[in-house]
Amino acid sequence: MAIIQLRMVEAAASANVHKDFDEYLKSLDKVILSSLSCLPADPFLWVVLYWVETTLNDFRPYYFRHLRMSYQLGSNEGWIAFKRNRVAITQLEQLPPDLAEAAIREFLALTVYDEAIAIFTNASLSVQDQLLRRLKDVSERRRLSFLRSLQNSGYEIDVPGYERSNPSWRPWR
Repeated sequence: MAIIQLRMVEAAASANVHKDFDEYLKSLDKVILSSLSCLPADPFLWVVLYWVETTLNDFRPYYFRHLRMSYQLGSNEGWIAFKRNRVAITQLEQLPPDLAEAAIREFLALTVYDEAIAIFTNASLSVQDQLLRRLKDVSERRRLSFLRSLQNSGYEIDVPGYERSNPSWRPWR
């Protein structure tokens, strides 16, 4: 039920249906809490709860525990990581240091996937700069893969080790 309700909220958001959006979120919040009472070890439900409650009520330190639970219970679950990282990276500047670091590490692990480009390009410029600085922590192969994905998506951004001013940087493949 929680996943169906979440999909309805996502559909309403993408269709710009603002009229009943808060009601959909409140209903989803209740369903998520009910689902967590039956399945408290589900990392996906924890990240959805975090997203719903911060969307409804802004940031409150109490909500960070929901995101922490998601990381603790499902740190290596790829499909959850994509959804969680979208939320965490867009809110990176509001996160406490431990969660910000977890989000950045998760992003760096996702750089070999095309979905990382959408996460990166939807982040604020200051967060993008922070992520780019941390790309030095990943292998050259991953940085090159990320650069190529950026280029294929129409972005010309300097990636550490592949700056356009660097004579070894080649725009062709």
